[in-house]
Amino acid sequence: MGEYGADTLFGQAGEDILDGGYGADSLDGGAGDDFLYGATGGDQLLGGEGNDYLEGGNGYDTLFGDDGNDTLFGENEGDRLDGGAGDDYLSGDAGNDTLDGSAGQDWLEGGTGNDSLNGGTEADNLQGGDGKDRLFGDAGVDTLNGNTGNDSLTGGIGNDLLTGGGDQDVFVVQLNDGIDTITDFTGVGATANPSSAVVQELDTLKFSGAGLVAKNMLLTQSGNDLTISFEGIDNTTVILQYFQWSNLENLNKKGGRFNRIGNVIFNGQSQITDSFDVFDANQNSAQVAKKNTVTFLNDLDNVIQGFSNSKDVINGQGGNDTIRGLSGNDLLRGGTGNDTLEGGTGSDRLVGNADHDLLNGGNGHDTLEGGNGNDQLYGETGNDLLEGGNGNDQLYGEAGKDFLIGGTGNDLLEGGIGNDYLFGGADNDFLIGGTGNDLLEGGIGSDIFVLATEPGYDTIGDFEISADFLGLSGGLTFNDLLISQGTGANSNDTLLTVEDTGDLLATLSGVQANTITNAHFAVI
Repeated sequence: MGEYGADTLFGQAGEDILDGGYGADSLDGGAGDDFLYGATGGDQLLGGEGNDYLEGGNGYDTLFGDDGNDTLFGENEGDRLDGGAGDDYLSGDAGNDTLDGSAGQDWLEGGTGNDSLNGGTEADNLQGGDGKDRLFGDAGVDTLNGNTGNDSLTGGIGNDLLTGGGDQDVFVVQLNDGIDTITDFTGVGATANPSSAVVQELDTLKFSGAGLVAKNMLLTQSGNDLTISFEGIDNTTVILQYFQWSNLENLNKKGGRFNRIGNVIFNGQSQITDSFDVFDANQNSAQVAKKNTVTFLNDLDNVIQGFSNSKDVINGQGGNDTIRGLSGNDLLRGGTGNDTLEGGTGSDRLVGNADHDLLNGGNGHDTLEGGNGNDQLYGETGNDLLEGGNGNDQLYGEAGKDFLIGGTGNDLLEGGIGNDYLFGGADNDFLIGGTGNDLLEGGIGSDIFVLATEPGYDTIGDFEISADFLGLSGGLTFNDLLISQGTGANSNDTLLTVEDTGDLLATLSGVQANTITNAHFAVI
């Protein structure tokens, strides 16, 4: 026992009991299962190897459990506790404490005061207690509970379970954190006029990391739970238990004292700003509420348009929707249901998602993605990218230098006017180059490449003698054709020309002319 003054006590090997007494003491238990008590003063306690019990007592103490399954109590004042290796129990008790579980499966309790808790590696349990606490799970499958007070909770890497515990809590989700589940997230949509008592309980969800922005956000309601994910990001998902999507919104639409109610801060933002609007279940509108924002519809059959000269993002969710972007570079997602998406003027991106959708890019260089279902995609004017996805799709590039990819299913691809690239993908596809010098590749399956006497010629890059066919359109017959072996740079290719005019229809890359017979042709 140290009594008065700044004492230094060493336990060495064995089961030791060290009491620092009064003063700023240094206690080292050494090896063995030790009991260390700092008593009064700002003490430093080191458990050493073994399963140790450390208690700081009064004063600003530093406790380090070291190896073993240790128990650390900070008691009064603002203490610093580090469990070290092993499965430890840390309790800050009174004061503004800092707790670090380090390695092992640890249990951390902040107690009263504004505490900072870090679980460290493996599966930890963090309890904030009273006060404004900061909880960080770090690596592992962690459980975090802020308890009373306005707390900040960050699960870290791993699939974590987070509970704010009432009051106004902030849940921080970082890129590649995994699947975090929040049990008690509280929010009110901007269409509501909440009481001051309700406002005091509103929580905030803060996303941090590249790509975690409103434009990429996807909302999926599964029964009572809302899942938030981000397009193009696989390992960052939040599940809000017992939460309806209409209560998640960042948009100033009404006047009054609480005219700016929001729940989400996205990457790069320091505060909640106008960024997205979520329709109520029974809401129906012909136009989105505000320019340059993100809109989530509902499961009704909506007919809605964005603004002119606006970068609108409109998410169809459920229902058979008709969504028009008008002018501006828009992003339109159909969601589930048989949807119609019209980009209008501008470089737009249209995503059909599930079911049978109709996508029309309009003017501009557009990207159209059919998704699942038997979709129809029209690029219209501009250099467009069309991807059919799954299902038996129809892709029409129309005017411009277009890039068409059929995907899975028996697809129809037509390039239209311009020098286009067509790739059928899997299954049995039907490819029409149209006007211009086009490159056609069927991919896997038995494909038909259509020949026509339109201006320009086609290059067929992967004609399979045993599987593919050549379609004759516009009155062409097999007897109209001259089939010859190419020369020079085309010496390994077959040339198909109109015998009477000498016009080149197509080049079959890597195909010997003597292998082509009338059996490879079909009148369309």
